[in-house]
Amino acid sequence: MSPLTKLFVVLLVLTSMLSTAGFIVFVNGVRPLQPQLDAANAALADARSKANTDLAAIQLVQEQLRQEMANHQSDRAKDAGSLTVVQGQLNEKRTELASLEAEKTNLKAENNSLNARLLLDEATVNKLQDQVTALRSANDTLVRRSEDDGRRLSELSSQTETMGAKLSQTQEQLQAELEKDQKLGGWIKNHSGNPDEIAAGGAAGAAGSAPAISGHVVEKNSFNGNTYVTISVGSADGVAKGMQFYVLDRPSGQFLAIITIDSVDSNNAIGRLEGEPDKVAQVRAGNDVKTQLRGS
Repeated sequence: MSPLTKLFVVLLVLTSMLSTAGFIVFVNGVRPLQPQLDAANAALADARSKANTDLAAIQLVQEQLRQEMANHQSDRAKDAGSLTVVQGQLNEKRTELASLEAEKTNLKAENNSLNARLLLDEATVNKLQDQVTALRSANDTLVRRSEDDGRRLSELSSQTETMGAKLSQTQEQLQAELEKDQKLGGWIKNHSGNPDEIAAGGAAGAAGSAPAISGHVVEKNSFNGNTYVTISVGSADGVAKGMQFYVLDRPSGQFLAIITIDSVDSNNAIGRLEGEPDKVAQVRAGNDVKTQLRGS
């Protein structure tokens, strides 16, 4: 029971008692008013009965209040337990949040690392693209060179075919002169130890009064079982078809073979190479060629 309720009950009882005492004094003082006094007593009894009823009602209300307070306390205890649970969950969430923050920090660091790596990869890609561009440019240049070489090769092939056809046409002429060349080779073989005699008799016997022309071997080739050389002098230097040249080894000056000119252009001439097989095999690009051994 609350203090206010108790105070209310005490005041109610005191008021009832005071009213009753005053009424009794009044009745004793006024006997002639006995009927009224009886009525007043009856009213007092009713008032007491009502007061008892009100008191019981108040006590019932107080009991309900106590029950309600107990219920509230039980609910409060339950709420306290729920609050503890919620607090624990909150702590778990805070821990989880801290873990997520740490993970977020790690992810940021990893993202920064990936960004740096991406920048490096982009730089590498740009460098590779530059290299690819350079390689493509070089490849284009090589393709153009290859095309030029192809055209040049076609031209050389055409020239080779033309030369082969021309050499085939002169084959009979070369065969006709083979006997003459063999005789001349035999004569040179008998006089190879004396260049003066070759110049005095051999050159005149082989080539008559040929002009003194000197050059060198540019290229050596074999065709249809015969050996041909290209020399560095031509019609501009006085070379003519049928003219003969001596081939000399440049370091030693040794005689190696004879060239009989078959075709001539302005700066070069092509001739058949004759002589001893072992010496003919020694003929190389760069060997000297001369029409005369004396005074040349």
